Amino acid sequence: MRIYSGALFLCFGFQLVAKADLKSWSLAPEVLSVGSVSDRKLLNLRPGLGLKWGASVWDSDQFSFDAEARFRGDSKAKFVSTGKQYEFKVDKAYLQWQGNHSSASVGWQKYTWGDSAFFDGVDFLNPRDLSEPLYSDDDEIKIPVPSVNFQYLGNNTVFQTVLTLKSQRTPVDRDFQGIPIKAPTVPRWLSSMEVGGKAGGLLKSGWDLNGYILSHFERVPQFVLVPKSLTNVELQLNEPRVFTMGLTATQSIDNFVFRGEFAQHSNRAVPDQGAIEKKIASQAVFHATMDATSFKDLLTTFEFWREWWTVKSTEGFRGESALLGFRLQKPVWNGRLEPSAGYLASPDRSETWAFAKLEVKAFESSRISLEGNWAKTSTGRVLARRGLKNL
Repeated sequence: MRIYSGALFLCFGFQLVAKADLKSWSLAPEVLSVGSVSDRKLLNLRPGLGLKWGASVWDSDQFSFDAEARFRGDSKAKFVSTGKQYEFKVDKAYLQWQGNHSSASVGWQKYTWGDSAFFDGVDFLNPRDLSEPLYSDDDEIKIPVPSVNFQYLGNNTVFQTVLTLKSQRTPVDRDFQGIPIKAPTVPRWLSSMEVGGKAGGLLKSGWDLNGYILSHFERVPQFVLVPKSLTNVELQLNEPRVFTMGLTATQSIDNFVFRGEFAQHSNRAVPDQGAIEKKIASQAVFHATMDATSFKDLLTTFEFWREWWTVKSTEGFRGESALLGFRLQKPVWNGRLEPSAGYLASPDRSETWAFAKLEVKAFESSRISLEGNWAKTSTGRVLARRGLKNL
């Protein structure tokens, strides 16, 4: 993670999706451009081209096989995983069985648990690519993991269990300001197992409650400064195993939707800047939102997030943090245009995040989107959670 005084990120994308009747193929070319303004540096444009491809190559009453991949080329930035200016990624490739009330799948998969898309909640089944600067969508920066997934759906109940493997090292830069970074080695298959369980249901009062329990590796690694000699140092990544327990609750009343999420993490790596030694602590996170729909489909979201650590605040790290803000979204012109905007800030405004997005649905199967993100923070933690990096 890095310290930011201010940064602006712009992303332009075009997607064209074509589907066939038989095997449901889809193709989505994307034209990408990212800029950064930081510490009075000039805008740095990065044109690139991405290609997304997905297909359901086998689909029957009970069995199906789905796959999706991305290929991207960038004119300036070198992708961390290869050190080159192009990259190929497999986003998913799994075999699924579907029964009357249950389903099972195996392969490379992505999961979404809880409601906190941008903050540390219970959504820890997939690691994030901290080197990914081109997408602000949380699902885009998730790394698919080899996993087995079983889910049971009753009338008002749900049960899900997931077993995953840590199959690769954390994708980060090879060096930081000339200091080499040593990523942790991938553990052997038995010790690399991660497991998660989810159980919940709909109460008579209308509340949808879900409980979660996970045993996983740290998703935001700690950078530890280790001296190798009098003139040689390196940064080592610390990724301890974390135990997580969480609870989510959702309730709909007329035009309002209330959501809440609470998570307790033990044995987390403290996200300190250049720690001299490994720091482990417990963390509690609370996230609450309220969606209100009014004024002809105007969606207003009020958001509150707060975290607590069992360590004292230090320079570059806060033991307690909070963010409060809102989001606006409204389709216009018969749904062909959909502008949205949002703003989050800490009480002292030392950490702020704002975004604006305009999506144009040109045809039935295509869309053009223009998005800008601006963030300011004294610790770099707001941007680190969103997977953005200083360009």
